[in-house]
Amino acid sequence: LLPPRLRPKLSGGRASLSTAMLPLELERHTSRLHCGCFQLGYRRFQDSVAGVARRAEISRQHRQRFQSQDAVEADRVYKTSAHSYPSAKLAAMLKTTFSDDGRCKQGEVGLKEDQARAVFEMFGPNRITPPAKENRWAKLLRMIFGGIFNVLLWMCVLAMVALLTLFQGSSESDDKLTPILLSVILIATAVLQWYTEMLAEDAMEAMQRMQGDKPVPTVRRSSVGFRVDMQLDVVNLVPGDVIFLESGDRVPADVRILHCTDGMQVDNSALTGESMPETRVANTESDVLPPTEARNLAFFGTTVQKGSATCVVHATGDNTFLGKVAQSIAASHVRSTLEVQVEHFVHFIAVVAVVAGLISLVANVARHATFGQTIHYSAATLFSQVPEGLLPTVTITLMLASKEMVKRKVLVRKIDAVETLGCISVLCSDKTGTLTKGEMTTQDFVVPVGAAPIAKMSDLVVVSREQGSASFPQERIGLCEQIVLCGMLNNGAQVRQGDGGEQLWTGSPTDVAISKACAEVYGGEHSLEYITKSPQNNKVWEIPFNSENKWMLTVHGQIASGEVRAILKGAPDRVLSLCTVDDKARTVIEGHMKNLMTDARRVLAIAQRSITAPPPKLQGTNASDCNFPMRDFDFVGLYGIDDPPKEGVDTAVVKAINAGVKVVMVTGDHPNTARAIAKRVNILGGDSVVGDEDFAVITGDQLHGRMPKAGNFTDDEP
Repeated sequence: LLPPRLRPKLSGGRASLSTAMLPLELERHTSRLHCGCFQLGYRRFQDSVAGVARRAEISRQHRQRFQSQDAVEADRVYKTSAHSYPSAKLAAMLKTTFSDDGRCKQGEVGLKEDQARAVFEMFGPNRITPPAKENRWAKLLRMIFGGIFNVLLWMCVLAMVALLTLFQGSSESDDKLTPILLSVILIATAVLQWYTEMLAEDAMEAMQRMQGDKPVPTVRRSSVGFRVDMQLDVVNLVPGDVIFLESGDRVPADVRILHCTDGMQVDNSALTGESMPETRVANTESDVLPPTEARNLAFFGTTVQKGSATCVVHATGDNTFLGKVAQSIAASHVRSTLEVQVEHFVHFIAVVAVVAGLISLVANVARHATFGQTIHYSAATLFSQVPEGLLPTVTITLMLASKEMVKRKVLVRKIDAVETLGCISVLCSDKTGTLTKGEMTTQDFVVPVGAAPIAKMSDLVVVSREQGSASFPQERIGLCEQIVLCGMLNNGAQVRQGDGGEQLWTGSPTDVAISKACAEVYGGEHSLEYITKSPQNNKVWEIPFNSENKWMLTVHGQIASGEVRAILKGAPDRVLSLCTVDDKARTVIEGHMKNLMTDARRVLAIAQRSITAPPPKLQGTNASDCNFPMRDFDFVGLYGIDDPPKEGVDTAVVKAINAGVKVVMVTGDHPNTARAIAKRVNILGGDSVVGDEDFAVITGDQLHGRMPKAGNFTDDEP
C-alpha cells in the first residue's frame, strides 16, 4: 500500500522507515503493517484484558451477522491503532501537538503550515475517490449490444441477414422487414433505458453538488510556531489536524477524540444502520478492540448528535472507514434479480429454439424438401421461439414503474432495481421517521397531586395540550414545576439561533420534544439556558441512555457542598424499579401509562433524589456498579410523547398487504404504544405483538414459527 520510497525495510524482524515526518498511517508500520496482511510484532496481554478480548469477539460476530458484506469486508481491511495510543504517543506519531488537557482551546497546537502542506502532498485531498464512471456513449453501446438476451436477438438478426444474402432472389428471401424491425426494436429499447438512467444520474449528481460540507474549525501553527485558528475546507484536512466539532456537525474525517463533553453521542447509522446514537469518550482504548468498536474514535460521514469535542484527524479520504466501504462496493458487482432471471430464461429459450430447429431440419430432410426450403423452414422454426417483444415490454414496464417512483420522491438510478423491489415478500420498517413523521411532540405531563410524597400518593393528574390552541392550560402549569425543571436538566437537547433568527434544536428527537415542552411551560427557549447554567444546577455527572439500562441519569449541583441531585429518566418500568412506590401508587401510575399508550403515546418516566456526602469522583455505568445510591428515587411524573403517522402510510400498508407483502413494524417502544400505532397504520391484525422479553431471547431454530406474520417487533434491540 506504500509508495516504493516509503516501504519499510525489514531488518532483524523489525520494520524501520527512513523519513523525517510521517503521519500515523505510515509510522504505525513500525509495530504492525497498516493493511493487516501480516504481523510484524507480538505483544502479550495480561488476564485483565480478557474481558475486552471477549467483547471484541462478540462485537465481530455481531457485525458479521447483521452488517452488509461490504461493511464487514471494510471492517476487516480497516486497521488503525489510533484508539490505543496515549495522547503523547499519538501526537508524536502524527508529528503534531496537543494541549495537556486535550481541549486545545489555547496555546500553540496542531500541525505547522509547512508540515500540513507536506502531508497534503502525500495523502492528497480529503475526499473519497469516486468510482470510475463509464462513458455515456460506451454505456449506450453496451446497452445495445451487451447482455445475453441482446446477444441472442442480434444473432437472430445476423442469421436472417445471412439467409437473405444466401438465398437472394428466391422465394425464401422475401422477408426483408423482420431483421430491420428487430434491429430498430433493440436500438430503441436500449436508448430508452439509457436515457432514463442518464436522467437519474444527472439528478443524483445535482443533489450531491448541493450538499457541500461547511468549513471545519481547525487550529494550526504558523511557520514560526504561532497559533492560527481558521475555518478549513473539509477537502484540505490532513492527518494531524486538530479540529473542533459541535452538536449537529458532520464528522469530516476519521478522528481520535482528545476531549469531549460528558455524554457526547454520535449517529453512526450511515455506517452501521443502527439508529440509536452511540456514546463517545476521550479515554484510551485497548488495542484488542476493533477500531470500529472504539468509543474514542469518530468516523467520516457520521454526525455529532450531542455534545462537543476536540479531535485530531488520523485518516482522510480513501484511508477512512467509509473510504474502505466505498472501495469494497466499487470492487464488487451484485447482479439484480432481473439479470439472474433473464439469464436463466435465455438459456431455456436457447435450448428450446435449437431443439425445435433441429426437429424441423430432420422433418424437412425426411420429406425430401429442397436445401433452401429446409434451411428456411428450420430457421423460421428456431426464430419463432425467440420472444422478440419481451425486451421492449420489460423495459417499458420498468420505465413506467421508475417514473411512478420519481413522483413519490424516490430516485431510481438503475431501472432493473424496480423489479427487485417488487420481489419482496416481507417488509420490515422502522417506526420513527419512516411510518411516523419523526416530529415528536410532548403532549402530556402526568404529575402527582399536591406535595405528598409518592409513597403516600393516591392520585395523579394529567396536564395535556388544549385541542384548540395546542398549548398547555395556564391554570394547571403550576402543577408541572418539578417535572418541567427535571426535564430541562436531564436532557441532551441544545438550542441556538439560526441565521434568520429562528430557533434551531439539536439532539435526539425525544430530548428535543421534552425540552421544547418544558421550555414552553417555563417561559420560552431562553429559560433553558438560564436553568442549565445556574450554579446549583451544574451537571457534574451523566450516564447516557443505552439499550441495556434504558434510562439516562444526570447529577447536578456542587460536590463540594456535600449534596447533589440525581435525576433519572427513561423507560417507565426501569425507572419505577428504582423508585420508592407502594403497590397502590404503582397501580395508579401503570393505569395512566396504559391510557397514554392506548392513545399511541410514547411514555417516559422521570424521578429524582438527593445524594448527601457524594464521593469526590462519581463513577458507574449502571444501577449496580455506581459508587453512589441508585435506589429510593422519588417519582416525579410521566411524559406522553406523540409522533403521528405520516399521511398515506395507512393506505400504503393496506396496498402492500393486499399485494401479498407481510408488513412488520420494528420499534423500541413499549408493546402497548406499539400496538396503538400499529393499529393506526393498519399493520396490526390478528397477530399478537412480540415483546422484548419474548423476542430478545429467541435464537436459532426457536425463532422459526415465532415471527409475526404481519405485526411488529417491539422494544427492539440489535
